[in-house]
Amino acid sequence: MAGVVDRGEPCTSHPGVPGEIRARVFLLGCSRSGTTVLQRSLAGHPDAHSFPETGFFRQLGGNRLWARVALAGLVRGRAVRRAFTRLDQVVPGLSLPATQERALLPTARVVEQFREALDRHVVGLDGTIWIEKTPKHYQYCRLIRRYLPDARIIHIIRDGRDVTASIRDRARAFPERFAHQSDPAYGVREWNRALRMAWMQRRTPGVRLLRFDFLVGEPERCLRGLCRFIGVDYSPAMLRGNGRENVVLPHEQWKKAAGGDIRPPQSKFDSAFSAAERRWINRHLDWRTYRKLERALAAEEAAS
Repeated sequence: MAGVVDRGEPCTSHPGVPGEIRARVFLLGCSRSGTTVLQRSLAGHPDAHSFPETGFFRQLGGNRLWARVALAGLVRGRAVRRAFTRLDQVVPGLSLPATQERALLPTARVVEQFREALDRHVVGLDGTIWIEKTPKHYQYCRLIRRYLPDARIIHIIRDGRDVTASIRDRARAFPERFAHQSDPAYGVREWNRALRMAWMQRRTPGVRLLRFDFLVGEPERCLRGLCRFIGVDYSPAMLRGNGRENVVLPHEQWKKAAGGDIRPPQSKFDSAFSAAERRWINRHLDWRTYRKLERALAAEEAAS
């Protein structure tokens, strides 16, 4: 299918019945890679609902040690409380479980409660598709796949120069929140980490890798392919890039430009960095892995 490396069996589109969730979708990738653009486009589907970033699996997994414990089957009550508190903040009105902070709880049951809460929320809005977007969930892809095996995961990939430039641009515009991200080493490190995770997940069933350039260059063809992957019919409303919900919180001003028609953004790489910084960034970005993925995805696009 277009713009992807996906070795799993695709979902089959079906109309669903009232009160039934047809698709649960997770959007992830390095920060500033186009996840909000993609979210707003998919949320434009008439049967879809989305919400601000929940960070649910980031809270459950925490650091690498606790992520392994969660993958093995147990999560800390303290992490569960934080995860559901955040969920209640971004999706108000949910019926959430009580938790004991000092307990170790079964991961499967906690994720089931998360799924049930979002299912009820979306069904209550007469929807059949929900879309969760937390970019750094790429670090917890295995956790999501283990405990939500029917979910569809879309990992978006963008040129590292544009990602690092956008990260710095955001840091300069909102220093009170992102000052520590102004160092180009931060953007390079984050991009390399997300890219390598994408490479590791490239043959995982239910995971799709997507080029940002394909999304903004040929949005209709790209979105049609994503709908086939998710298992729903394509809707032209998705091209307008505006879902019904406000998926951006009031304080997240750095995301405001992501709405509206899908179009290629202007690169900020030359203006964001000095010549010396640009040379350093180009030396340290993992171009070898990126080029391999780019070739594979471009071949898929050409064959579609």
